[in-house]
Formats: sequence, structure tokens, C-alpha cells
Amino acid sequence: MAGKFGNRCNCYNGHNSNSGRCHSQPDDNHAYCEECISECGKIDIYAPDFALSPLMSTFDGKTAEVTAVKYGEKGYYPTTYGRQTLEWVEKQNEKIGITPAVAGAMSTCSVFGNWKIYENVQKHLQEALDKKAAVQ
Repeated sequence: MAGKFGNRCNCYNGHNSNSGRCHSQPDDNHAYCEECISECGKIDIYAPDFALSPLMSTFDGKTAEVTAVKYGEKGYYPTTYGRQTLEWVEKQNEKIGITPAVAGAMSTCSVFGNWKIYENVQKHLQEALDKKAAVQ
């Protein structure tokens, strides 16, 4: 049964959701791979199908064009949201369960077209956000 983001298996062993081994966790927003748990002992990191992202090349100090980035794909897709503040984009992502670290990791990976670094980028961004929150 797919969660609201679908069954995404982003595992170290390269399994995919078509293998039939990926299943939703109890909250139906995350996916894990049974084979990875038995082989690696790890539940895979959260990977939604898409996230909203500000197009930073259009940032004017207050707003930016809102784009969508899709998991596993290079580049971005235009949206009908127009120009919005960075806070607006963050709130829209949070409404669908996407944290700033997840959105940032997806944006970074889509720019470079390298999704093999997704987990490390997400962990690094979350650590930075945690440190920032502790200082405030």
C-alpha cells in the first residue's frame, strides 16, 4: 500500500519500489525496504516524490519563483505559485510533511543531478538546522 508520497525505496542496495519489497511505515508517509532491513539493519531515509523549492537565481532578497523538484530527477519544474517568500515555500512543504532539511537535500541533488548523495546532504542540513536552533 502506497503512502501519500508513494513507496520510495532509496536504499544503499539499489532496490526499487517495483521490486515489491518496499512498504509504507505506519504513518504512510515514509517507505522502507524489507530487504534493506534484513541486509543492512537500516530503515531508509525519507524521500518524498517532490518538494517545492525557491529558484534562488530569481531571489531578490525577499521573494523567489517557486519551483518543484522531483526525487531522482535533475532540474526543476515550474509551478503556478509565482513569486513567494522563502518562509511561504517552507510552510507549504511543512503542510505536506517535508522538513527544510529534506527540501534542501532534494533541491541540492536536483541541481547536481546526483541523488546518490541525498542521505548525506539531508543529514548535514538537519545537523546545521539543529545547531542554528540551539544557538537561537
